[in-house]
Amino acid sequence: MEPHSGSLPDIIRRVWYRFDRFFSDNEASIDIAALQKDFGNSFELKQAKYLGNFAFLLVLNSLIFRIPPGAKKSFAPLLMKLEPLVNKLQTKLTSCFVVTQWQKT
Repeated sequence: MEPHSGSLPDIIRRVWYRFDRFFSDNEASIDIAALQKDFGNSFELKQAKYLGNFAFLLVLNSLIFRIPPGAKKSFAPLLMKLEPLVNKLQTKLTSCFVVTQWQKT
C-alpha cells in the first residue's frame, strides 16, 4: 500500500511534502508502469487496486493535517462509512494509494 504516481492526490502530496518540515526530501510515490518495466521479467502484476479518499486522508492520516485526535471523533464514523462507497468509484487518477499483488515468474 503506497502512494502512486499519476494521480491528483499525488500532485498535492508532492507539493505538501515540499513545504512540510516533517517529510524528507526523498519521499516519493511508486510508479507501477516503471516497476513493471524494470521487474517484468521476474514478476507479474496480478492485481492493482486504487483506493483511498476522505477517511484515508482525514482519519487515518489526520496527524499529517495536524488534526487533533479528539476532533476526529466528530467526523470519523461518517467518513469511515463513506470510504468503501467512494472506493467503488475510485479511479487511478483520484485515488490516494495503490495496493498491488505481484507473482514471481
